[in-house]
Amino acid sequence: MPFEQAVRAVMEQNGVNACAIVDIETGECLARAGVTVTGVLETAGLVNARMLRAKMRFASDQHHETIEDVLITLDRHYHMIRLIACSAGLATMFIYVILDKTVANLALARRKVAEVQKQMVNSEESARQIDQTRLRLIGGELEPSKVYGEIEAFPQDDLPPFMRDDVAMRLLGIDVASEVEAVEKMLHDLAEREQ
Repeated sequence: MPFEQAVRAVMEQNGVNACAIVDIETGECLARAGVTVTGVLETAGLVNARMLRAKMRFASDQHHETIEDVLITLDRHYHMIRLIACSAGLATMFIYVILDKTVANLALARRKVAEVQKQMVNSEESARQIDQTRLRLIGGELEPSKVYGEIEAFPQDDLPPFMRDDVAMRLLGIDVASEVEAVEKMLHDLAEREQ
């Protein structure tokens, strides 16, 4: 099942607002569908890719397990992430779905996304597309370590500006400095109360 067909299949599910297939290492949206504000899927792809890499390492190191899916529950939406493995069996991308909490049936949506993921992994066309995302020309030379590997795709110093945490947080409207100050104040107040 090609990427575009996969996102369309997920979009058929009741309550799905948007769907994207995202590369875990780069955060790039490889296919997308649905109604969102411009840049939301791209920004979410970047942020979720970084979060997934950290969670995958933690699950592997601490529990010797792999992640199947991740669910984030908000006031009005569910954000569902389902990992997709390449032919080598390693998760290289994910399906990212935004659902309207008032309309969507979460169990049916999870089932549909799992079916689409399975069809993608078992499809020759999808397997070819998935494997091709692993081979990119960066700077005119093939640098697989920048695209896939056990280590972070980009060390923090080499991150493109749009992938740095501070930039991603600003894109999401989060003022990191204010949040840090608020947490520090809360911890200070708690310490004073305990004394």
